[in-house]
Amino acid sequence: MIVNVDSDEDGIDDGHDNCVETPNPDQADLDGDGIGDACDDDIDGDGILNGDDNCVRTPNANQADLDGDGIGDACDDDIDGDGILNGDDNCVRTPNANQADLDQDGAGDVCDDDIDGDGIPNGGDNCVRTPTPTRPTWMGTARAMSATTTSTATASPTAATTASAPPTPTRPTWIRTRSATPATTTSTATARPQRRRQLRPHRQPRPGRPGRGRSRRCL
Repeated sequence: MIVNVDSDEDGIDDGHDNCVETPNPDQADLDGDGIGDACDDDIDGDGILNGDDNCVRTPNANQADLDGDGIGDACDDDIDGDGILNGDDNCVRTPNANQADLDQDGAGDVCDDDIDGDGIPNGGDNCVRTPTPTRPTWMGTARAMSATTTSTATASPTAATTASAPPTPTRPTWIRTRSATPATTTSTATARPQRRRQLRPHRQPRPGRPGRGRSRRCL
């Protein structure tokens, strides 16, 4: 006759009970080592005995405890100890009870590597808490053109001077015509007296009327 033995009287025969002497009808065994949690001296199986483990049911061999409250980070619902639960804390591992977030990016200022959200990391930002304005596209173009002009001037001063010199204005046709007219007029005026002297010779007496001619000359 076979007699079933249940030493802890938890309803589980000793041959199948993972805690023979400790009642545990649920037979829970967190780390799966064959020893029920009710009688396991290292429930989470991280190598730290329950009495020394700051997270008894969460494996954490390093026993990290950021805020030093005796509860390991692996199982602490407020890791940094600032009074804000991890799920609501915008800096889970850096205490910041005020939850300040200047650029509203979801990362608190105390743990944000770009506090003002201007795209420049704090270490290289000359205004950490004031966004640096983005330069308009035309300013970048102007700078590029200036750089190109400078390099051209350095390489060839003559070419740069020629390129930068304003174009010589073209004089309208009528201005050239007017400027030429006085020269023509002057030459005509100079020649005209000669023509007059040629056209006014001394009068000679008409043939057959000598007396009339002499009397006029004597007068």
